Amino acid sequence: MDNEETGYVALPLAIASLVIGFILKVVAVGVLMGLAAAAKGGSSGGGSGTPATPVVSAAPAPVPAASDAAAPAAAEQKGAPEGSSAAAAAAATSPAEETIEYKETPQDREVAAKLRSPLVKEARRFLASQALPDEHQVQFIGMLHAAGARKVYYDLSRGVSQPAIGYVELPAQPSRRAGCIRVYQAYCGRNRIEPDPESLKDTGQRFLVMQLRK
Repeated sequence: MDNEETGYVALPLAIASLVIGFILKVVAVGVLMGLAAAAKGGSSGGGSGTPATPVVSAAPAPVPAASDAAAPAAAEQKGAPEGSSAAAAAAATSPAEETIEYKETPQDREVAAKLRSPLVKEARRFLASQALPDEHQVQFIGMLHAAGARKVYYDLSRGVSQPAIGYVELPAQPSRRAGCIRVYQAYCGRNRIEPDPESLKDTGQRFLVMQLRK
């Protein structure tokens, strides 16, 4: 093949190559412009959205506190012993109350003398020492302490197995003193005991003498 024939073949190929290259460049530029426009549209669309509304959790409703009168009453009804949660709640919620001046009576002096006897026992310790403690007495002594009794004693001089006499060291707060007397009065009613009417009076005495059985 001579030079003239080679020119006839090479020239069309060169022209076709230039045309194809130009077309490819145009397509590439169009694709790049399309991608750039799509990226710009996506970023602007995401930034223009409405901000999310923050979620605020509702605070729990406050629990109303028990009234001052309800706590001691609940402790007395349940017979909660001194040191129990009900008795502690009653003591914590009770408002400050003026105390009385004890007016010592001849009976107070007599009881104080008997407390030195080995036959007079602190009631809760005595019940705890029994193999089968009287559940009614356990509840009764617990109610006296819940009402405000400072100490409760059993006098075993008339019977060791079943105490017949009890002594309550009354508190100095008038409301608690009245509560102890009410607990004893209810005990007498349940057990058909006729108490000494004088023992149910609050005269400022230190001790309440109780009949525990007929």
